[in-house]
Amino acid sequence: MTYILLIICFLLVIQKWYRFIPVILIVSLWINPDVRAGSISVIGYLYLFIAAYIYFFKNGTLTFDTPIDKNVSWFIWYFIIISIPFALLSTGLPFLQQIMATKTIIFNLVILVLWKSKISYSYLHKTRYWIYLAIVILCAYGIYTYITHTNPFIDYISDYCSKDNLQYLADAAMSNSRGALSGRITGVSLYTIQYGILMAIYFYLAFAFSTLFNERKVFVFILLLLIFSNVYLTGSRGPIGALILAVTLYYMRTSSLSQYIKYSIVILIVLAVFSNYLEEFFYIFTHSRNVTGSSFEMRSAQFLGALSIVKDDYQSLLFGKGFGYTTQYLLMHGKYTSVINFESSHVSGLVTYGLLGMIFIFLFKYIMLWCIVYKANKCKLLIKEHCTLLYTYVVMNFIYSILVGQVYELIYTFVFFLILKMCIISKQLKSESYSIKPVLS
Repeated sequence: MTYILLIICFLLVIQKWYRFIPVILIVSLWINPDVRAGSISVIGYLYLFIAAYIYFFKNGTLTFDTPIDKNVSWFIWYFIIISIPFALLSTGLPFLQQIMATKTIIFNLVILVLWKSKISYSYLHKTRYWIYLAIVILCAYGIYTYITHTNPFIDYISDYCSKDNLQYLADAAMSNSRGALSGRITGVSLYTIQYGILMAIYFYLAFAFSTLFNERKVFVFILLLLIFSNVYLTGSRGPIGALILAVTLYYMRTSSLSQYIKYSIVILIVLAVFSNYLEEFFYIFTHSRNVTGSSFEMRSAQFLGALSIVKDDYQSLLFGKGFGYTTQYLLMHGKYTSVINFESSHVSGLVTYGLLGMIFIFLFKYIMLWCIVYKANKCKLLIKEHCTLLYTYVVMNFIYSILVGQVYELIYTFVFFLILKMCIISKQLKSESYSIKPVLS
């Protein structure tokens, strides 16, 4: 079945190469990165095929030029290469084993193709409805799983995943009450946290499209409410809190004084009228029953547990135990240790690539993304609202990474550069007074 899906995707892209953007966005939304076609994930095959096909057979389309092209290239190549010295200097695993564990990094090459492709603004304007439709169907499915306490999709894809007992994990999540929720959903992901992060990413994608394409406010409100409801139904406080904070920061940075007053009045009215319902909503953040890792105390304990694994010598402390060591550790010791599941990026990162890796891999990612947006703004490629949108998107990722870890990083990065690219094109069109018209047939 996975091969049939890949063949369909390949044919769609071969027929019209510029379809690769909606194909990637829709497939990445519905197909978990753990779903395999042989030894490589379906997503991996798709990304590698698209990057190779466009580069070798449609090279003439790679003509998008901006003053930040070098910054984007540096970002991609840096994170493909940076793992090599840490794999060589880590102390826990052989080098070749670590290279196999980090082979998915090469999939980032598709982002270079995305960036350089001459995709028209009008094409995404026309095809966005297919992306919206895929999001709405998934949101409806997520709500369905919450109401019925079933997840047939996970049961179906379990035969194509490398992880075992997926239906057990889905059933355990659906029976795990948290706050006001009578169960938690995993959607098309393997864990509640994964699904919460996935939907938070697509919330920002839909939010960006709504500002770029001037969607109707009622439609945008319903769409974003559907997506946020799925984030909330996961019961994962990291993605929920990160998304709320990021969107709040966006409106704080882009709203005028009159809008501040209007929003404040609306919020006060809502608090007064719906105080009982809102108390139940925030109960998920204040109620600690059945919460195993997302409190500050528990995260601190996990960090100290990770520190105890690498503090045996300075080389391990500085360069970690190696890529893939956390998986091996859990197989040997189980999750019922001080580190539980290495649930936060700074917890897993400390063991994987040490203190220096926390700087040159984890923190540098955010610094480089921030600098790309800063330079784009300095070169007058972005308007204020779009610049703030990208900054807060980075903030969201940083917050949930610290709280619950990093998953769906490839699609997160793809969406970041897609939003950046479309914001730049939008600014160019407005500056040059171009009308939206089809460029690709």
